[in-house]
Amino acid sequence: MWNTIGSVTTYGILYYLSFVMHGVVGLCVAPGLHLRRRRAVALTGLYVLGMLPGAKFLYHWRTVGFDPLIVFDVDAYIQGGLWGGMLVYLFLVILLAGFSAEHRRELLDLSVITISPSWAIAKTGCFLNGCCYGRPCSLPWGVTFPETCTAAPTGVALHPTQVYEIILVLFLWRFLLRLNNERWRGLLLFWFIFVYGLGRAGIDLFRGDGELSAFIGPITLTQLVCLLSAATAALVLWRSRKPDA
Repeated sequence: MWNTIGSVTTYGILYYLSFVMHGVVGLCVAPGLHLRRRRAVALTGLYVLGMLPGAKFLYHWRTVGFDPLIVFDVDAYIQGGLWGGMLVYLFLVILLAGFSAEHRRELLDLSVITISPSWAIAKTGCFLNGCCYGRPCSLPWGVTFPETCTAAPTGVALHPTQVYEIILVLFLWRFLLRLNNERWRGLLLFWFIFVYGLGRAGIDLFRGDGELSAFIGPITLTQLVCLLSAATAALVLWRSRKPDA
């Protein structure tokens, strides 16, 4: 795998490139939703907050313990370890929408239309780096990581769970663009949470990395969060249905 460019990890480059993609998509889509581009810039700022300090804080809390000062430790970011960034981002988006006097529904829609292409780039970085790898796989599309890979087991075919998630979010992007109309205005956020939550919970069945070490009963912590979020989103969508739908 192409896991480095010189002395810099490909994962780091693509992770930061995903922030750029989020901003570009937001600036392109915002006018069509009658939003000022500064709203798109604000959402990208929230995305960065969620995916960097937010994800670092949750990862450290989950693996080591509660320490809010970890977000100010530069060395901690160099060592890696991010989890739950999208959850933080969506929380911040809902918080921002709550303080928005106008175009609240459009803001919520824009917040998720921008996620999928950005997340696809970040997960490509995971794939090239070998992190978030899957269980051993005997299927034709199993991926064997080279000896130079330090994140995933080498010499054995694994489920390409990173690719599974890339396919999921790209499908979700297409799906959300088709739903981007007045009928579903303001509800795309809940469609995203519902579809992604179910999809991610399913993909995690094939994960073989440290993600599986955090069990809550028979399922992982990530699966529990995804399933609860999907159930909540499904309830909101059901209650928001129109009589003639």
